[in-house]
Amino acid sequence: MPEFFALPFFLLQAQTLATTTFVQGASGTTVNGTGTIVTLNGISRLTTIYADFTASAAGGTVVLETAPDPAFAGTWAPLTNQQGTAITFVPSSSAAAMQAVAAGPLHAIRARLGGSLSAGTVNVRIQVLT
Repeated sequence: MPEFFALPFFLLQAQTLATTTFVQGASGTTVNGTGTIVTLNGISRLTTIYADFTASAAGGTVVLETAPDPAFAGTWAPLTNQQGTAITFVPSSSAAAMQAVAAGPLHAIRARLGGSLSAGTVNVRIQVLT
């Protein structure tokens, strides 16, 4: 019977795969769009997403999305928690760091700024354990 060796958890390291910055546009215009696509190739990993809002951030909602392929041209699906609720981040009245964890065999994920960021900045980082 073959022996099974588990990799000790303390040997795993978090690796940042993408950082996307959404910034309010010049002259008070608003900005929205999609962030860097992270390809995970369906490998089951623990993925952590951080959204860091400046104190002046207002408007907009960061939505986490997934697709079966990084080149998928259709509408990406919202990444959901175990209860089936879409994972989103919204700015608060003060500087805030928010976190979400997704587990499972994801193929491609990205952050999208829905609506418009009317003030401030938000940085979104996508990390996986390697």
